[in-house]
Amino acid sequence: MTAVRISVIIPAHRAEGSIGPAIASVLEQGRPDVEVIVVDDASPDATAEAARAAAAAAPDRVHVLSLDANAGVSAARTAGLARARGEIIAFLDADDVQLPGFLDTVDRALTADVDAVVVGRRVRTGSQVREEASRRQGLLTGPEAARAAMRDAITPFPWDKAFRRELLGTEPFPRGVHRFEDLAGVIVALSRARTVRSLPAPLVEYRISPGSLTWGRVPERAERDAALGFVRTHLPPAVREGAAQDMAVLHLLLTVLIAQSAALSGTGADGSRAVLSACRRDLSARVLPAALRTSPAAGIAAALLLARPRLFAAAVRGRTRRRYGGAARG
Repeated sequence: MTAVRISVIIPAHRAEGSIGPAIASVLEQGRPDVEVIVVDDASPDATAEAARAAAAAAPDRVHVLSLDANAGVSAARTAGLARARGEIIAFLDADDVQLPGFLDTVDRALTADVDAVVVGRRVRTGSQVREEASRRQGLLTGPEAARAAMRDAITPFPWDKAFRRELLGTEPFPRGVHRFEDLAGVIVALSRARTVRSLPAPLVEYRISPGSLTWGRVPERAERDAALGFVRTHLPPAVREGAAQDMAVLHLLLTVLIAQSAALSGTGADGSRAVLSACRRDLSARVLPAALRTSPAAGIAAALLLARPRLFAAAVRGRTRRRYGGAARG
């Protein structure tokens, strides 16, 4: 039997219609040294059955775990990591697919001193498709990559990356947090790397639908604070001591994301205004110059939120309709 080099972990909840293509996108790359671990997070539909049906094509390479109770994506990924045998770990969401060449590309990119790889993505919203990539490209030290992620210059997603297993530890993501947990885990993992290679090639297709969690719920400010606390707790001390300004920019970025979700939500005008007001109170104008230098889009959004919250909300809704169409509904 071929030794497992790469483990692809797929957390799944209510994914009976998409889990089959997700699994197939990994298997069709033809790597006998790759395993797929699907973690069904106590789905009430036929997600587990659909995953097992897809696994029948490669029963020695696809493993389906079922959690007894819904625990959230962080717990599902952690359960998959505990089962994984590969020295390289990649994550994939159950409604997305890896594109041909993902596995070979990240394997080649993980040379002797490179511990993590970032790739580009293809974003599909219905019939609309566009390609995106992190702003920072090339080789970075782990601390440089972590600070770039804090400034939104490296994407917050785990599914467009591959990590050497030791970067993830035993607690790769904060538990009990349902937004921003991805970014927190990515920042900490990158901070532990010797070198990170960032590539522009779009090798994952991210599929946005009206049912996506991103569009359906306004994050709690407590979730932002929990994610920031996870980063502060788990960053290596040498990185944490030099990243105070980056942490302040990260706080601003997450606060803007909460405000954007509120502007898009269907919670009603009063609820939306209450969240926007709370976010404005959380923002510090002193951070704006640093944000404008390192993450211009977030800095401009924060400045607009502070000065003209109604205009901020209108701008968010207009931009989202242009980029995502029907998927932008709350």
